[in-house]
Amino acid sequence: MMQTIHQIGEDFIERSQTANYAYVSLSVNIRADAHRIVYALTIPEYMEAWMVIPGADRVTCVGEDRSEVNFRLDLCCSKNVHAPIHCHRILATTEHLKFAWRRVDSEGKGQSIVDIRIRQRKAVCIVSVRHTGFSDVAEATWHSVLWLSSLNKLRRLLEA
Repeated sequence: MMQTIHQIGEDFIERSQTANYAYVSLSVNIRADAHRIVYALTIPEYMEAWMVIPGADRVTCVGEDRSEVNFRLDLCCSKNVHAPIHCHRILATTEHLKFAWRRVDSEGKGQSIVDIRIRQRKAVCIVSVRHTGFSDVAEATWHSVLWLSSLNKLRRLLEA
């Protein structure tokens, strides 16, 4: 098994790969109420404000039904939409979120699972993301950049 762990300030990011499975795991501390974090992580219009997708100029998040359980992240590059990510919210509580995540691209990557845990500790929440189900380390690396950049932007927005 190949495993890489990096500490960035107080944050940790881990990438791991076995013979046929790769995942990303990281944690960030955010000085905000857990409810505010859950809203930012689950409401498509809020997600647009903090999602940072590698190679995309901007992200448009579109609810695909009234309940916003299903949504799509459109990756916009030079005014063109490329490689949408389809998401289905499986679970949403103030402490645990889970999404089925399917990145649609030319390589036809499969579905993966995003598991987010939120632990309130006084004025700080520890937000832990574990994104599993990648078939190769390149896909896991792309997603580790996505999650680290996105969660750092979320932290800056909520702590401002």
